Amino acid sequence: MRSCRLEDFTGKKILLLGKSRALEAEEFLTQLATHDIQVVKTAEEQPDWIIEGRMMNPYEQNLSESLYEKKVAPIIDLEPLERVLCEHINASALKMSLKLSNNRERLLGYLQNVLIPDTLFLDLLGMYDWQGNALFDNDDNRDVTAALISRFYENIERNHNVQYATTGIMHLLSQTSDAVLVESIAMLAPLQKSLREPDDRAMQNIWATIAGHEQASAAVLEKIATYGSSVLQAHIALRADLPQEIQQQLFDTRDPQLHEALAHNPQLMPSLVMSMMEQHASVIAEYHRLDDALFEMMMEQDMVALGGNKSLTAAMQEHLYLHAPQSRPMLAANTALTMALQKKLRFSEDEAVLSALAGNENLDAATVSLLMENGQTHTALAANPATPARFLERLYALRQPAILEALSKNRSTPVALLYQLQVDQRYARNVMENPGFGEHIQRDNIGWMV
Repeated sequence: MRSCRLEDFTGKKILLLGKSRALEAEEFLTQLATHDIQVVKTAEEQPDWIIEGRMMNPYEQNLSESLYEKKVAPIIDLEPLERVLCEHINASALKMSLKLSNNRERLLGYLQNVLIPDTLFLDLLGMYDWQGNALFDNDDNRDVTAALISRFYENIERNHNVQYATTGIMHLLSQTSDAVLVESIAMLAPLQKSLREPDDRAMQNIWATIAGHEQASAAVLEKIATYGSSVLQAHIALRADLPQEIQQQLFDTRDPQLHEALAHNPQLMPSLVMSMMEQHASVIAEYHRLDDALFEMMMEQDMVALGGNKSLTAAMQEHLYLHAPQSRPMLAANTALTMALQKKLRFSEDEAVLSALAGNENLDAATVSLLMENGQTHTALAANPATPARFLERLYALRQPAILEALSKNRSTPVALLYQLQVDQRYARNVMENPGFGEHIQRDNIGWMV
């Protein structure tokens, strides 16, 4: 019996052979009583179910075989019953009981129980007292941290021991899209303490992951804005979803680095755009989300940088192409470039425009094919992850050092070529640091999921 329903046991009698697994003995009995499930000690009491738990002694094993032959009652493994009991725990009553009793061992038992629901686990995690220590500073903290990572980490069985490393938290954050989990991790006492300790590099790396996470809540971002280092504050300053009150808070610091980061924010509030225009016009021209009025204003400020703005409409791009020739290299590199303008630019006689176009990761095959005929664009094409593999193979065959170096760094270079480049000491380090090669090694050579 692989699964069961609670009503299959409610009001029934069970004979338990061995011991409970996920729940401590006392907790197991408490949950049984809660659902009117009676534990009997002998088969003579006519049990409705016979449950095989862990650590059955020889007598119990023999008894189980005897009861099976006599067909006294259905015999099942303990796990389905414990699972259904854990799924039906009264979360409010349990949390209140744990608060009143302040029973640390009982709380630890539940946090290491893999059968309780995720929501209950995160609630109990918020109640755990880390006693001022870090995630792995003592046995209890290590067990709780490992339980957190093991529960939510994708393909944990293929990434051995990741639950015992600080990087495991960072990787877990990178995997998840669960806003509740991200906030639960960010609000852990050791994380909150480390937020004010910029010298703790490992924890600052975790915070950098949180700062850039698309599911980081406004409450978490506000914590970073208030207590985080200038580096972490710069991370959140770049977020398009950063609440305006936090934008204002960062601006009010008068920190030049934070102002620079805010200028890159595509959704910078209008009042700050005007306040920062004099110092950061070029950055705002390239990164801020444009409307017609702002486009007209920026045409008077920095037409070159404006060509790189990803929010340019087709009409804006055409206007720049016609009235600001100096913006064409930036336009050519812009991944938002329209196909109509791409066709015009690929026939340009300006080598700067063609090289910029060759590096654009949103090229169609016809443009790549045409650019292949121009030797001045070969290195840019070799570095472009969007260049089709067949063209990268042709570029490799040219055996030119600059092209080979670009190929060794390109994450889209075919693995067969990377293996050949790795043999050459000039490019071996680039290949080893190439993310595409790293993924290949983990996926195909080691078997890790990436």
